Amino acid sequence: MGRLNRIIASIPTMIQVKKISIALLIFCCCSQAFADLRYRWKLLKVDTDFLVEIRNPDTLRLSLSDDFYLLSSQDGIYAIINDRVLDVLAFHEELRDLWIVNYFGERMHKRAWRVPHKDALIESGETINYADIEVIKVYADVMEPESGEKIRQELLITNDDRILYLKQVMQSFSNRNIQHLAGTGFEVMNQAMHTLVPMDKAIVRYSDRFELTALEEVDLPDEHFSLPKNAKIRNRPGLVDLGMAAKIILPLAVD
Repeated sequence: MGRLNRIIASIPTMIQVKKISIALLIFCCCSQAFADLRYRWKLLKVDTDFLVEIRNPDTLRLSLSDDFYLLSSQDGIYAIINDRVLDVLAFHEELRDLWIVNYFGERMHKRAWRVPHKDALIESGETINYADIEVIKVYADVMEPESGEKIRQELLITNDDRILYLKQVMQSFSNRNIQHLAGTGFEVMNQAMHTLVPMDKAIVRYSDRFELTALEEVDLPDEHFSLPKNAKIRNRPGLVDLGMAAKIILPLAVD
């Protein structure tokens, strides 16, 4: 009788386990047929667009222009500059010594104070539709280190699954690669951004810095997440590569 009671008592748990298993199976099947996701962001200070395109959690493309983008997959991370392909991991130890990386690292370090901690965020009580996504307005006051002046940072955040997915993919990407820049301003900024919003929220707009302008579910060709055909993969950047990169990204270094 006691055994029968235990079996009866376990039935709800067994049903829950079965439901979870079915849900996971459906998720896996849907994930295989799920369209690629394209997030279009704008850097507001310089009125420049950049794209984040995701095929799966391990495969993404970050584009500042058609001629300059990063491609990350299980095979590695590559920078494509005018169809010249650089194997980033091949020279990751030297990354910290590149002048352009040092320059942006220093700027990141100086800007980190502007990023409030999630515990300092105050909800305005206002929920709006922004880029076809339901978002919550929040804000926080941060103090400028030298002048002591308080500066209000206003954010739009959401719990939309597609934005949370982007957040998880980008955090995984940065966690995998920030080790190559340990001890730099990039690491400081990375840590600050990780604690900016709660785990169940993601950013749609950050102050006057950047904002999501469009989110699309699209079917991109496989070639979009592949290296250019017949491209020679190089293990070190040359002067042409650094010059092209500087020409594109230095104008983005605004306060």
